Amino acid sequence: MECYCPKLDEEKNEDNIFSLNCAFKYIYLETRNLDNIGTSYINKIKNIEDPILRHIFIYFVRYYIDGYNYFKGSKQNYRHDACQYLNRWLAERKDLFTYGEMCQTKMKLWEKEIENLWGMLKNEYTIPNKNGKAWCEESSIKLKTTYPSELTSPKCDETISPEPKSAELSSPLVSAECECSKTIDPAIPLPQDQPQEMDRTKNLAVTSGFTAAGTLGTLFFLYRVINKQ
Repeated sequence: MECYCPKLDEEKNEDNIFSLNCAFKYIYLETRNLDNIGTSYINKIKNIEDPILRHIFIYFVRYYIDGYNYFKGSKQNYRHDACQYLNRWLAERKDLFTYGEMCQTKMKLWEKEIENLWGMLKNEYTIPNKNGKAWCEESSIKLKTTYPSELTSPKCDETISPEPKSAELSSPLVSAECECSKTIDPAIPLPQDQPQEMDRTKNLAVTSGFTAAGTLGTLFFLYRVINKQ
């Protein structure tokens, strides 16, 4: 039997309830429009160089603000359960980002940046008439994956730049002086042989001309002799 999940209403947030079966109404699995996040949070997140951590934290800020709008006026138990669900979601992302806390460089980056975000959010999104109490506090939920020993250690020191730079290739040095080969391919005719070829062609043309003239002269002589008879 399908569970009925009432719609979460920001205006009548005191009537909103939270249950695990309807958690998708609060934290969506599909991508969302993130344009309506405050400038102070955008400026904070854009200074994070790791693009994966940026992606996680922009969604965390969105979900924290949504949780405030949905549950700030709800009963304390619903507000607590929604906050714990958000903390669990964040712990799962931490486990993925830090490779089960095996990557110490990523662990340090996470702890530094998440502490700042928690402070900003808790100071701004407080429960009405509760003396500045934040609607959601960070909890001690820890999720740590234990990987099979056969898996090699990840390359945690590798950082990902949001704007990849093209590698600078060193240009090969070009010598200013031409280094000509001293060996000569025997299959290639030498330049000095070309005039000899031209001379033989010229002699052949002259010889052919004399032969043609002699033949014409003989024919002319025979023609004169026959006509006299």
